[in-house]
Amino acid sequence: MHSILIIDDEYPIREWLLRTIRMHYSGWRVDSAVNGLDALQKLEEADYQLVISDIRMQKLDGIGLLEQMKRSHPKVGGLVRRRH
Repeated sequence: MHSILIIDDEYPIREWLLRTIRMHYSGWRVDSAVNGLDALQKLEEADYQLVISDIRMQKLDGIGLLEQMKRSHPKVGGLVRRRH
């Protein structure tokens, strides 16, 4: 099964992304994390093919998360979303 991890510290945005992706990719598992540290823990617990992350977050931002993912999970694709 394919899986996606959504990371955003803002609940409404995170939930909207989860619902939208689940609606269009019903065969995929879609999980969420509230920040980069939470995401790293989830990456240790499960395999994800794609990570979609906000840039600005507390504890570990999206850029820092991608840098750590390159070292520890190089096969996971990453997309960082910038807030306007």
